Amino acid sequence: MLSFPEVDFGIEISYHTIFKKEIEMAIHKSAIQQWKRSLRRNAINKRNKSALRSQIKKLNEAIKNKDQETAQKLLPLTFSLIDKSIKKKTIHENKGNRHKSRLSQQVEMINPSAPSK
Repeated sequence: MLSFPEVDFGIEISYHTIFKKEIEMAIHKSAIQQWKRSLRRNAINKRNKSALRSQIKKLNEAIKNKDQETAQKLLPLTFSLIDKSIKKKTIHENKGNRHKSRLSQQVEMINPSAPSK
């Protein structure tokens, strides 16, 4: 049976997480510090992704209801949140660009302007 020093991680950790990490983790201070850091980053990334998904859902709801005014207001906010997520490396740059491209196309298709010649 492996035994580890008692360490206060400062956050709630489930039994399964502890058990899994105890098997994989080396028994030295730097490994424990890196594990704590990974748990903090994981929580931050989850929070950022959740906020991004919520904002995209709001925009998609406006697009679904064909509410161009609301969609136009939400589009810059959504783009800003996507760019921040890319900068924080929560999502990959290509995924962010794909989201922006598709959302802007959908907003334009709500009320297409007259074709220019």
